[in-house]
Amino acid sequence: MSASELRPDDRAPNLWLSGEVIIGDVQIGANVVIEGPARIGDGAVIEHGALIGKRPALAPHSSAGDGDSDDNGTVIGEGATICAGAIIFAGASKVANHHPTWSSPKLCLNDARSRS
Repeated sequence: MSASELRPDDRAPNLWLSGEVIIGDVQIGANVVIEGPARIGDGAVIEHGALIGKRPALAPHSSAGDGDSDDNGTVIGEGATICAGAIIFAGASKVANHHPTWSSPKLCLNDARSRS
């Protein structure tokens, strides 16, 4: 993606979007970038400096996925929290229940239900 594909959006300070992005009733911090395709559900919180939908930079010999395999793109479910500085790679999907959280720098996924 080139910087020319990014477009500013007035829903939050210094919010930048690219591609098809569907945003529900969401709280968005400053300096956030969302690369589509992406859907963000109602009640989600995206804290300052988050990057959602990032395509990974892969070495030519890498066997890792490139984030293009999911036609739905990146999906952040209702009530999810994306913590400050988090990077959510393209194709990630989380349907939120009980306020699961994606955070940075280690991108921990905290969901109380998964620990029981």
